[in-house]
Amino acid sequence: MNPVLTNTTLRELPEYLIQDYLNGRASETERKIVESLMNLPENSEKLKFASENLLTKPGDSRVERLMSIAQMYSVPASRDLHEDQDVEPAAGQIWSISQFLNGAPRNSYLPIAQTQYIFILTNPLSLSEVLEKQPTGLRLAVDDQFVEYLPVSMHTEFANQYDLIFPSENSILDVEFMIMTEINSTTLCSNLANYFGTLNEEETEKLLNLYFYTQKMGHDYELLSNTLTGSEHYNPESSIVEYKKIEFQNSQIISEPVEDMMAYLEGLGIVVVSKQIYDRQKYSLAASTVTVMVADIEPEERYFLYRDTRISIAVNEYKEHGYYFNVVVTKEACPALFTFKVTSRSENKMVLEIPENKPDEYFFSFYKDFKSGIFTIEITSEGKELLSADFSITIDGQ
Repeated sequence: MNPVLTNTTLRELPEYLIQDYLNGRASETERKIVESLMNLPENSEKLKFASENLLTKPGDSRVERLMSIAQMYSVPASRDLHEDQDVEPAAGQIWSISQFLNGAPRNSYLPIAQTQYIFILTNPLSLSEVLEKQPTGLRLAVDDQFVEYLPVSMHTEFANQYDLIFPSENSILDVEFMIMTEINSTTLCSNLANYFGTLNEEETEKLLNLYFYTQKMGHDYELLSNTLTGSEHYNPESSIVEYKKIEFQNSQIISEPVEDMMAYLEGLGIVVVSKQIYDRQKYSLAASTVTVMVADIEPEERYFLYRDTRISIAVNEYKEHGYYFNVVVTKEACPALFTFKVTSRSENKMVLEIPENKPDEYFFSFYKDFKSGIFTIEITSEGKELLSADFSITIDGQ
């Protein structure tokens, strides 16, 4: 195998990182990455070998080491990287992926050891809206927005006819790189790390034309002939093919949180809450600021925030009465009394807290001063946490 290919899988630890870890020079973040990935088959032997044959002495200067890394991996190490997190993700931009991935509630992922760059192909979409097939006033969960992307790589020696090559000294990464149009994947917007730049109109036109050509969707032949790509003449057993396989595997790692989030949201829509609650047709009211009985009123809209066989939280919108939290807690989840608490994470930090509720169905009115934003919802009983999660709620008219 081409030696470069040994350091292109996202969870294979590069030699310099292993050396820093063994020499005690790794940062806290680097240490966490190494210790999370060190027991993977592709890393355990490398660590064992490196511990017996330290290649870099502890006394070597950090500057020399960084220069060596930059030459070895062709990454833009000497460049001032963009760290402006006020940039909103949008089609046409190039970003890096966070090394610590997050996804659906209660899911965890191994970190990635290599920096991965991507080209954003679509504007952000909400997974909950995609699943509902229509726009909603409420997003069902925090950070469920995603984008489609194409991988970006500095290893242009593996380019084929489906890869758009950008010459060195470009305005985005400063080093030669390529965007691969064969691999179309997805990532959660919450896993985007740093923004590097946006393709100009001419570059975008060439890229989309090449993408259409790759996907057999029709293209401009003349424009394609003036587009810098890799060669279409290579052996099926070549390193180019092997590299593409690795990049496809990397794309699956990055898209895993999207698939998990989709499964989580789909689960909220198909799991039926304990039928016992509804059979009794017994409704109680614990109002926060008003005392309007809404149990017998059909809401204009209902948006489920959380739903399993023991606990359900929805937001009901009533034309005349505004928004209510519709909360169901079963005896299976809570044999004693429970406290329902909603904390607005806006500047005013407003809290709605309703204690001593028996397991049943309730309608808790919003505070009139609640504004669109992120809310932490907690359900506790006798000091035990039954549910704690963050949700993004958009209130109409705000």
